[in-house]
Amino acid sequence: MITMTGSLQIKNNKFYMVLNTYENGKRKNKWICTDLPVKGNKTKAQKMLRDTLRDYEQEEERRAREEIARATMPFVDAIKLWYKVKTEDFEHPIDEVTKQGYETLMDTLLLQDHTSTPEKAKIHCAEEHFKAISNGEVMYHVVDNYQELLNIVTK
Repeated sequence: MITMTGSLQIKNNKFYMVLNTYENGKRKNKWICTDLPVKGNKTKAQKMLRDTLRDYEQEEERRAREEIARATMPFVDAIKLWYKVKTEDFEHPIDEVTKQGYETLMDTLLLQDHTSTPEKAKIHCAEEHFKAISNGEVMYHVVDNYQELLNIVTK
């Protein structure tokens, strides 16, 4: 999480908001001109600073919620979201052939129902196989989302 603090400074007879972010223990400053002259505008400048810090805090909370949602999102849904974002990027459009290739891969490989009977049989066989060859040193797990994978890897 990134921490932000702020203060008001005067430069060229105008109020500036100086925002301080701390990332990995290092402070970074960002100066933002309020365009408010110093005379008679201190209260307005202070309100602008408070509003800016509040907006930043709300944005950080939104990002944190999205990160949690992505971490618990099923892999197939994450791929669908990635594809949606990728195809809606108008600054860097995807070639139509590439787009069709992505769609084909998603349709044939990713979006299949992995809970079918043959798939369950494969999972069972893999579990038994790893149990037989590993002497308990190799683990075999089936995960539905990234967070489950992280939980297993970081045990």
